[in-house]
Amino acid sequence: MAHNVLILGNGFDIDLGYKTKYSDFVNSEYWPFKEKDLAAIGVPNLRNYVYDFTESHRDELGKVRWIDIEQLLRDYAVSKNETDTFNSEIVKSDKDTYNLLVAKFGEYIRAVQHSGRNIHYEFYPSYQLVDAISQSAITWKGFTFNYTDSEAIIYFMINEKKGNKYQLPFFHIHGRVEMPDGDISLILGIDDVDIPKEYKFLRKSWNKNFNSHTLDDEIVAAENIVFFGLSFGQIDREYFRDFFNTIISDYRPGLKRKGLHIITYDEHSRLDIMENLEGLGVQMSKLKKAMDVNFYLTSEMDRAQEIDRYKELCRNIKEQQ
Repeated sequence: MAHNVLILGNGFDIDLGYKTKYSDFVNSEYWPFKEKDLAAIGVPNLRNYVYDFTESHRDELGKVRWIDIEQLLRDYAVSKNETDTFNSEIVKSDKDTYNLLVAKFGEYIRAVQHSGRNIHYEFYPSYQLVDAISQSAITWKGFTFNYTDSEAIIYFMINEKKGNKYQLPFFHIHGRVEMPDGDISLILGIDDVDIPKEYKFLRKSWNKNFNSHTLDDEIVAAENIVFFGLSFGQIDREYFRDFFNTIISDYRPGLKRKGLHIITYDEHSRLDIMENLEGLGVQMSKLKKAMDVNFYLTSEMDRAQEIDRYKELCRNIKEQQ
């Protein structure tokens, strides 16, 4: 049976007004590394590595404007490839630092989700897309890279504004903070890059909450794939390497092309996404030949042309049979 797939990245939550950026966490009261581990001065450890990075990236107001925590973890782990022997106390300290980071980030995301969102979100692209999906006759399957409870967010978005008890189940690729029993199953970490065995606890695939999923199967079978707010950064883009390269290699003239709709913030992020896809070995010229590729820029939604393009996407979603 034909279906479409919706894949959410953090840009979806940000569009709704949630402060879920890593920089928001670093600048919050939940950030656990406000002081340096003075006892470990001169001995490289994860706590001081993170501390030094954040302190060197604060602006004149003392705020960190940008940080990719998972990339930071990856860089630290890769740097350990240059180490011949490992101090067991440092490794233990690094595990404790990592566990504290995950726990505090989970607490932060839970607090952010409970604090509410922009009350006028019905005017935002995220709501307009979900509203269109809720009216579609075709089946939609959801996957999210976010830690927030996407099912609950979408349910209350539609129910609150329209009284329509619409539900779209999501598979949480990296876990979430709101589980049915109230637990946190957040998966923060790095990809399967080559690192010493002492630091493989940082790999997402080694996390006890990391489960098998059907993302590849669902996007291969889908007619349309919609990404909202996913940057295809170094950690997450690996999930799509096989799919995009298979689509390109299997393309033949005359075949019906899948729709690929990527909703991102601005022109800079659009260029970043194409750069990140090329980092997978995906040639954009070939991808655009094999798929019907469309980008939509939410920062440009005050321009008539961009508004019309986005309205057309939402209208097509509603009318698809």
